[in-house]
Order: sequence, then structure tokens, then C-alpha cells
Amino acid sequence: MGAGGATAATVRRSMAALRAVLLYLYDEGHLDAMPPAVKMQPPPKRRTRVYSDDERRRLIVEAQVYDFRQGRSFMYPLLAMIDGTGLRVSELLAVTWGPDGLMVGDGEGVVRVADSKTATGIRSVPFTGRLTRILAEHRKATGAAEGALVFGPREDGKAYTRHGAPRYGLRRIAAAAGVEDVGWHAFRRTHATVLGTLPGTDEVTLAARMGHSDVATTKRHYIIPQHDRERALADLAASLDPFKDEG
Repeated sequence: MGAGGATAATVRRSMAALRAVLLYLYDEGHLDAMPPAVKMQPPPKRRTRVYSDDERRRLIVEAQVYDFRQGRSFMYPLLAMIDGTGLRVSELLAVTWGPDGLMVGDGEGVVRVADSKTATGIRSVPFTGRLTRILAEHRKATGAAEGALVFGPREDGKAYTRHGAPRYGLRRIAAAAGVEDVGWHAFRRTHATVLGTLPGTDEVTLAARMGHSDVATTKRHYIIPQHDRERALADLAASLDPFKDEG
């Protein structure tokens, strides 16, 4: 299976199913003995890449330079959008301009994406500040009409995927910025970590923003502790000490 191009995860799932079938056949007397154990590839290590504030700035700045050299508006607003909303790159590449997709104006914006994990099937992610200006300038630069793809389309009229031009652009930007181990999902994990490790962040609202039906999913797989924010949380906890006034 591995030689045929199957991923390690697919091989593990297939082997687990095969073992269950063989165990059943052995228990029912259809096999005289269990086959010898097959060594499987170990599960992948948990992805914990989180960008520092400096790395985020460098990547976004280099994305702006990359777009200037390419003579188009694409990677800069795309990276800024992923960094500022935590949306999946596949979601952003499919979103369109308009009430059912992305709208910006008066310093505020909102992007709506299909999400089967929400009760309505639609997830709304608001954003404010500098990102609204970047998106407004992007629409002006592309001259996109209502209902048009925000990021695209390709020359054949279809929407971009995370592979191809977007991935190639991201690699070039990462190399120029001098940032290693760069991937689309790390932007999403960084967004969740930055918000999730701040004292006072509402976990339910953050999980909804990330598109998770279970708060535990956000906490377990996306929020990676950061020392500076751990210290801020520790200081907040210290402020709750009933004996703090006694020195």
C-alpha cells in the first residue's frame, strides 16, 4: 500500500481493520492461528508548529513583496486573511464576494463559509481593523464583481486548491522570509493559540470561530501553550489570591 502511494494513516487504518477481521475468524475457529504481527508505520507526531509574532510579520510582508513582483493581488490578502481569521485555506479559496461569502466595509468585515458542524450549516467569522483595509484594496485591485471568487479564479475559470500556485507561492514567501516549516495549517493553529492562550478568552466562542463542534477539539489539537501567555495567565491567577494583600 505504501509503495502504491497510500498515506501512513491509510495503511494504519487498513491494518487495524484487517487485524479485527482476522481476530474474528480466529475466535470463530476459521483460523488455526493468528498470523504473525505486522510492523506498521508509527503514527505521525502531533503537529505543534506555531508562528511567533515576528515570523507572522515577516511572512505577511514578504507576501506583499511577492504579489508586487507578480503584478497581482493574491498571496498577500490570502495570508493576511488566514492569519487574521483562522479559516482553512480551502474555505478561503472557495469563498465569494457578497452576503453569502465575504463582505467588508466601515472597518468591519465578515466571512461566511459552509460548515456542516454548525446548526445552520453556515459559520460566520467576523474581523476588524487592518484586515478590512487589505481586503477592500484587494477587491479594488482585482475588480471582482458580486458573486466572484475572492481568491481566483484560475486561468481555466475554476477555483484554486491549496496545491499548485498557492503552495508554490507560500514556499517562495517562506524562503524569502527565512521562516522554516511553513504550512497552511500552522496559520490556523497559530490563530487559535494566540486567542486561546489569552486570559479571558471565551472557549465556546473560539471553538465556534474555528468551526469546531466540540470545545475540547480546539483545546486539544490547536491551542499550544506559549510561555509569555502562560505567565500572563499566572499573573491573572495570582491576582485572585485571597491573601495577596497580606504580602
